[in-house]
Amino acid sequence: MLAKIILTCFLVTGSSTLSISDCKLGEELSDSATSCVQCNGGYYRSSTMSECGLCEENKIAPYSSGVYRDKCLECSAGAVADTTRRQCLQCDEGTYRSDNMAVCTVCAEENTEPNSQQSDCVAIPRCEEVRTPKGLVYPGGTQLRGSVVRVTCLAGFYLVRGTGTLTCQGTGVWSDTPICNFVGVCTDGQTDRQTDRHTDRQTDYMRHLFIATQVQALRYQNFREFRYL
Repeated sequence: MLAKIILTCFLVTGSSTLSISDCKLGEELSDSATSCVQCNGGYYRSSTMSECGLCEENKIAPYSSGVYRDKCLECSAGAVADTTRRQCLQCDEGTYRSDNMAVCTVCAEENTEPNSQQSDCVAIPRCEEVRTPKGLVYPGGTQLRGSVVRVTCLAGFYLVRGTGTLTCQGTGVWSDTPICNFVGVCTDGQTDRQTDRHTDRQTDYMRHLFIATQVQALRYQNFREFRYL
């Protein structure tokens, strides 16, 4: 009878003690080694591990009941794992992280910035030097995105298109295409809304043109009359 009791106690005691091999991957033994418990968020356990371990740098293990993590998920480029290794956080604005980098950092090369995914550095868009049409004065040089330049017309020309202020847009294209025309030449559709200065010059030009035409006609008429005398 005593032997039976001892054997029963041995079987009960033995059955309550577990080994790590009794646990699923993503689980570990409880402190009393009487049960298996799921790894906490940010931790995992593979087949080569005897207990749950914290995920490596920039890898996470989000906690979800019933989901046993035998490996960690890697954060995509442009993001880093938080200290708990439970979630990936986007790099701060103005910084980037590629796959082979541990932390987010600013772009080292001059005139570069993170791309939209913050996974690499790219050149800041530039606007090429304006090809100045006749009569237009441009400060010169290539300008970075966001630069604002002022263009003017040469003496004797007036602005018929644009405001004279150009902004280098994010696409690397100027915001406008200004055009200067010679004061003596009106464009189609031009109205009295042009500046008084232009209107006065245009009037003077037309007056001089009319007078010159009349003088030429008079000379031609005199020449014909003289020829047939």
